[in-house]
Amino acid sequence: MVDDKNYVLAITQIIPEWLEEFKEVIDKRVLWDLIKYRVRQFTMHYAKEKARKRRQELLQIETSLRQAEERLAIDPSEPNLEILEDLKMKYDSHFDYIVKGAIIRSRASWYEKGEKSTKYFLGLESHRGTKSCIDFVDCLEVMETLLQTH
Repeated sequence: MVDDKNYVLAITQIIPEWLEEFKEVIDKRVLWDLIKYRVRQFTMHYAKEKARKRRQELLQIETSLRQAEERLAIDPSEPNLEILEDLKMKYDSHFDYIVKGAIIRSRASWYEKGEKSTKYFLGLESHRGTKSCIDFVDCLEVMETLLQTH
């Protein structure tokens, strides 16, 4: 998000408004927590909207790609081939973005540039996610502890 110039501009413009809104707050720690909360809210909304637009764009590219392939099958001319190649490049750039996200979420310590082993990274992401979840709570031990203390 920090690399997104529109996001940075929006945040820098809206923080003074939040400071004005919270001018009655005297404690700096409370003010800091309120600002962090608002930044988090704004960031989540911004990221969801950006992801929704990206998904729509990918869907449009996929549809255009299918149509271009059909046109090329009917009329294999140079302009149709160039259009198809351009759409494939756009699709690959979107796919690279998806792979980059999987690599980051998997917290892989290494990967080679240009590597598109998404199955590996998605599996690693899933494995790390299950390791960080609580599978079960031993209720008997909790009940015994509660009964012993009362």
